[in-house]
Amino acid sequence: MSRMHRVASIAVLALASSAALAEETPADDTATEATEATEATEATETLDVDAILANPLGEEDYRKTRDCIWNRQIDKVEILDENLVVFRGRVRGQIWLNKLATRCPGLRRNMVPITNARNGSVCRMSQMGARPRSSLPVELPISCWLGEFEAIDEEQLEALKRAIEVGDKAGKATEQTADG
Repeated sequence: MSRMHRVASIAVLALASSAALAEETPADDTATEATEATEATEATETLDVDAILANPLGEEDYRKTRDCIWNRQIDKVEILDENLVVFRGRVRGQIWLNKLATRCPGLRRNMVPITNARNGSVCRMSQMGARPRSSLPVELPISCWLGEFEAIDEEQLEALKRAIEVGDKAGKATEQTADG
């Protein structure tokens, strides 16, 4: 359930609670009305808190993403595979994962990344290139389109690298059995 749907559900529950309490209020007793109105407000606040605690936001609701990173913030660019590139920040170990806008066939970990900064920043839908480390004229540079930048921590990056490595090994094993 999206965050907006949760907020709407909480509001509906709060209104229903207030309406139910209002129906039980005697019309001729203003002191009773005031007391019950206060109780209804407290019940609504309790219901809101209970509803929020019962429906915690999903992990995607807490993601920190951005469209651009200032070029001067980037210390190192690391290619993980044909879909993922990591930008390491200069300050406090910032790490930004970029899932490329589309798969970039031929992009490999051992390539040298080339970022094209416009107006001093690297942004979503900017072009990023990579060239082979070898100087062989046969291999041409690769060109890819960047996606959104997502903040991750070192632990998440290491887990991602392990998952990619396991996937690569499984892919190679499948190729060998198909060839064999």
